[in-house]
Amino acid sequence: MKAPPALIILERHEKLTGIMKEKYTKPRHGRAFAYVVGDRLGRLSFLGQKLPLICKVINSAVHDPVSKVSLNGMWQTADRVEGRAGPYCKGRWMVRRVDLDDVCEEYAREQAMHEKAIVVCDEIPCYRVTCERPRQQSAAHGA
Repeated sequence: MKAPPALIILERHEKLTGIMKEKYTKPRHGRAFAYVVGDRLGRLSFLGQKLPLICKVINSAVHDPVSKVSLNGMWQTADRVEGRAGPYCKGRWMVRRVDLDDVCEEYAREQAMHEKAIVVCDEIPCYRVTCERPRQQSAAHGA
C-alpha cells in the first residue's frame, strides 16, 4: 500500500524558497515543472509536482461533493484560459503548470491570495521553506 502524500502547510510568514525535482516526475519538453492549483473562493492553494496527489488532497479537504475533482478534469483544465467554465475545474479550481525555475515566485503570489497554502509532495527534502517573520529586538539590545 502506498503511503499518503506528505503535506507542508505554509504559514503566512513562511515562503517556499527552493524546490528540486521529485523522483518519478515526468519532464515536459525537457523541462521539469510543478502544478499550482488555486481555489476560486480564496481558501486553499496547492503546489505539487504530481497532479494525482493534489487531487487526492483536494478531495479529502473539501466536504462538498460538488467541489470534489477528478484527475481527468484537472488534466483537461491545466493551463486553460477559455471554455464553458472558464479556466476552472468544477467552477472552483484553477490548475497551472509552472516551470520549476519560476515556481517559488509564482507560488508566493498564489499564497498571498489564499487563506491556506499547502505543498503536496512525496519527498519533503525536495522543498525548502524559510521563515520571514520579522525579528524582535530584545529589551537589552533595543534602543
